[in-house]
Amino acid sequence: MEDIKLVEYNNSYAKSIADMWRRSTEGWNGNNGTETEESILKEHESITDINTYLALKGEEVVGYCGFSKYQYDDNTLYIRLLNVRYDLHGTGIGRALVCKCVERTTELGWPRVDLFTWPGNTKSLPLYKRCGFFLEKRDDTTHLMNFIPKVLNTEAFKEYFENVNWYRDLKRTIDMEPDGIEEDGFTYYEYSWEKEGKELKVQFENKSRGIKLVDAEDYLIKVYVEEQKLIFGEKYKIKYEVLNKSKAPLNIKIKGLDDKNIKYSFNGEFEVLDREIIEGEFVVEEPKEKVASLNTYPSVISEVLINGKSVEFRIGIDSQYPADISLKVPTGECYKNVNSSLYLDIKNNYQKDVTFEIKLRDNESIKFIDKEININMKANEKKSLKLQYILNNFNFYNELIEVRVEFPDGKEVVFTKALVAPFKGREGRFGGKTEDFYMISNGPYSLKLDEENSISIETFGIYDLDFELYYPMLGRPFSEEFSNGKPNNIEYYEEEDKIVLKITYISEIFKNIRVESILKLSQNGIVEYHYEIYNDGDVEIASDIFLCNNLFMKLTNGILPIKNKFVQIIDPRAMWTENFNLDDLTENWIYARSTGENIGICWHKDLKIKSNGWKIAFEHNLGKMKACEKKVTKPVFMVLNTFKDWKDFRNFALEESNTENLHLNDNFEMIINEGNPFVEEKFDVSVKQYQNYGLDGEYSIISRHNNFKKYDKNINAEDKIFETKLEASLKNDIDRDILKLEVDSKSMYSEEYKMVFKVKDVFCESKIVEEQGHKVHCVNNGVMEIKACETFSYVLYSLKYNNHNFLESSFPTPVPKSWFNPWFGGIGTMPEDLSFRSVLKENIKADFVTIEDNLKNKWQGIKVKLHIENHEKFKGLVINQYYLMLPGVPVLCHTAEIVQNTGKFMSLEPFESFTFFNFDENLKNNWLKLKNINGGFDKYKVGVEAMDIPTTSSILYGSNGLKDKIQLYLNHDEAKCLGFINMNDTTALISRHITMEEGIAKFTSPEFYIFTEDYIEDELLKDLKNIRF
Repeated sequence: MEDIKLVEYNNSYAKSIADMWRRSTEGWNGNNGTETEESILKEHESITDINTYLALKGEEVVGYCGFSKYQYDDNTLYIRLLNVRYDLHGTGIGRALVCKCVERTTELGWPRVDLFTWPGNTKSLPLYKRCGFFLEKRDDTTHLMNFIPKVLNTEAFKEYFENVNWYRDLKRTIDMEPDGIEEDGFTYYEYSWEKEGKELKVQFENKSRGIKLVDAEDYLIKVYVEEQKLIFGEKYKIKYEVLNKSKAPLNIKIKGLDDKNIKYSFNGEFEVLDREIIEGEFVVEEPKEKVASLNTYPSVISEVLINGKSVEFRIGIDSQYPADISLKVPTGECYKNVNSSLYLDIKNNYQKDVTFEIKLRDNESIKFIDKEININMKANEKKSLKLQYILNNFNFYNELIEVRVEFPDGKEVVFTKALVAPFKGREGRFGGKTEDFYMISNGPYSLKLDEENSISIETFGIYDLDFELYYPMLGRPFSEEFSNGKPNNIEYYEEEDKIVLKITYISEIFKNIRVESILKLSQNGIVEYHYEIYNDGDVEIASDIFLCNNLFMKLTNGILPIKNKFVQIIDPRAMWTENFNLDDLTENWIYARSTGENIGICWHKDLKIKSNGWKIAFEHNLGKMKACEKKVTKPVFMVLNTFKDWKDFRNFALEESNTENLHLNDNFEMIINEGNPFVEEKFDVSVKQYQNYGLDGEYSIISRHNNFKKYDKNINAEDKIFETKLEASLKNDIDRDILKLEVDSKSMYSEEYKMVFKVKDVFCESKIVEEQGHKVHCVNNGVMEIKACETFSYVLYSLKYNNHNFLESSFPTPVPKSWFNPWFGGIGTMPEDLSFRSVLKENIKADFVTIEDNLKNKWQGIKVKLHIENHEKFKGLVINQYYLMLPGVPVLCHTAEIVQNTGKFMSLEPFESFTFFNFDENLKNNWLKLKNINGGFDKYKVGVEAMDIPTTSSILYGSNGLKDKIQLYLNHDEAKCLGFINMNDTTALISRHITMEEGIAKFTSPEFYIFTEDYIEDELLKDLKNIRF
């Protein structure tokens, strides 16, 4: 480390930083390899770091650390980005950069510094923990917190650290597990230092992010509350256990402080000679708002003087209503004047059985059929009640309801709870606020402002096109002050046929400056937004003021007007705006599209668009602002599903007409075996037309492998025949064939092809074997063999064909790998919000199974039942994994049956299916092949760089050294698929959103793994979409 020095960023280092990133891709699983000097310079034009530290080895940049304000919580700083050049990992550079940020946080007087990483980052997690970070136990993200600055800035500890080094003398157990001591529903994090026999222990409580225990040489003070989840409206005890370890009297002064809805006014002074328990009493009032998932909770705060030196203690309180009660509308679109259903989700927050009496309130927009609900609930029980209602107007329901709680001893409690829910249709303008967001709606379209002050545009359904508008920033340098603080005011109003959302921010950094974000939403999905900036002071602002607004738009199948050409993005590596020089845009618009959806942005021609890393930025130079002056920025437009294609959107952006004609094609289809692609020896082939005129011409059915003679039939249009049947047959010794339909009519010639699979007359063998000390379920269908092990995981870990296992797994033991920790491999489906680590705590059971699909195919294979009992969100959920085969058919079918017994309505819950393939041990020999948007083929090599490759077609996985390949086919109307490859993985990721009532079960749409030597066109396989369970 003697030859490494840390410096602040300046533009002269941009070229060396880009070189560092290009030489660091292996540490990021293949990402970040496309940076250039120009992209680094552009990124740093709008950067909001407090400090950007560089590690230099000679004149080379070998490390980078962006240190900024944390946007998800108050009083916290943030390591937003940390990198060390891959060939210098383990040399202490990362430690030096992290320690610099910890010390800088201490210097600035902030209590903590946070960072995020990924679960499989096995190299960095030990470093972070050694530097004082704690890994929070949570499923949604990998979040670490460091409280060392709070310790070092606490008056009572300063003398101790005069002779103790916070880093060298810190005692930590370094592992890959989440940190925390769990007691009575609380989680505590413990620091321990020791030098020359002198010890100091300090514990922090998770939700308060504050100190709860100090164990020093002369004393021990521990603060505790019996439970963290406390029902409001009651008084509760807080206790201080004080132990005097010295011979001298210990003077303790305690002063309680209020914190939001926690009211605590304790004040006392005590002389402790030995051990004493001190009790205080605090009140939990009704919480005014929901605590965001990454925020600090309201706390019982105690200012404690220990022999005159202060320590602040905090215990976080998760304030509860007697019951959590919420309305869930099961569909994005509602309908007026019909009897409809919604769901009332209820959770009893008492630790005892109670009865709830709930009185729902009608208003001018909604009428409930059953207004009074009486329900008995066990302690902590959750229930979802299906209710009927009639909607009179599309609106935002927001009513206070009265709830009466009756206890077994006859005691009663009455409280009120706001029930809120939007009821959207194709018309109507309204706005409102839920616990999680503020929204306005105009017909089917909505704008949502979330707790992080980011805005999204939505309509019915779930969309893959990522788009988000962020809070404004004032500068320069630009400030993140509006990132997580609540706006000073939010209001909505109607303006002609639009609804307007106005968000007001008042700056503390730029005195007297007020910023109003004005967003106008039309019923057709067009949003116009601009900013109004006010100098509310009575003096002129001396220097120029800039306003920057960032937005994120993923360029999925995007189109950009670059250098007077329209560039279509078909490379998945180029889905980010940072991959393009936005200075080359020759028109004022950007467009992206996916299946059935499109989104675009366009801007006033006087505005200049620029890249800000992975974001798009518009900067407005407001100049010097006179006293009481107002300035208005030029508008930007966002559109969602408003225009049928990019050409129409371009017309809107340029404000000019285009008279280009559009051409539509007619459709007809070939139906084999009544839509069933798995055939016996003989079967029917039908030709069906959906237009309103009959079939016309000569129709022929041809076997590519000459399994039968050509069948012909001539049909006259005058006969008005819309469907005709032909017969076909297959020999028993083949496993598949491709049938070709030729149509030769008066006006056209066309061809259509479909593949069929021959079901053989062979026996499927099922047996239980022992492998590596585990009981393994094994099924062989004559050509394939599959294996699953309930004591290992829920996945199918082995798929053998022609003596090669095509699945990669960690059987028999889960291990860290790539982005994952733990990792199982194989094939499996589970909720996105259920981590692999959480699965290890659940019950898994494997069995052999025979199951019939909707087309009467009898599948055989393995069923693996995953019964979730230990996860709070998914407790009661059962996922039955099915791995299925037909006799003699080289096709594996995977589907999952989801049994919904969670006690609540499941709305658009994300589920994921991972498949980890095994072809060649040398990953660079592996590849995946798929069709691009132009209809041609792209082949992506594994082991070179990280790529998430979205596709609406099949993916062929293979290797240079293997004849056999696997083609993955699924219904892209119901699930989305990513080719997921990097330096370590040859993977498929399938995602879907599940909506289910409580108490029902349903199967996911099947995924088919087809063994083949060459790519099979999706058109040949589309009948697989007909298979249902």
